[in-house]
Amino acid sequence: MKEKDWKEEIFKKIRLKLLKRKKQLLKELRENNHKSRSNLCNPCIAGRSYEEDVNYLVDITIPRSKNICKQIEKIDESLKRIDEKKYGICRDCGDPIPLARLEVVPFADRCVSCKNVAEKKKTLIVNGTAVRIDREKAVFI
Repeated sequence: MKEKDWKEEIFKKIRLKLLKRKKQLLKELRENNHKSRSNLCNPCIAGRSYEEDVNYLVDITIPRSKNICKQIEKIDESLKRIDEKKYGICRDCGDPIPLARLEVVPFADRCVSCKNVAEKKKTLIVNGTAVRIDREKAVFI
């Protein structure tokens, strides 16, 4: 079997894996949003105050929904790259991403080396403490 043929077979399997994961995430997102609406429409469930419900929404539910949306976005980008025959190519250096990495992290768009470089660029040392810079916040690590 030619390299192109076996790669296409593996990419088909990865595509199915991505679609399955996306379906799971969409279900989770719907459930998460339904629970949020239910909690806000029925204040003081289980003895919680309205403020506690709002805090739960702000601290837990909204960040979880954002995380799910980010994962869905990465999956959609990977599916697009598969369709465009660009899947498995590092977006930074252009080298092939090892299949073993793609099987474990099917939405990977960087090889391990470039991913490590990108992570280091996001991390700063502030007063002797490592701080990872996220789009939305700084996280002390």
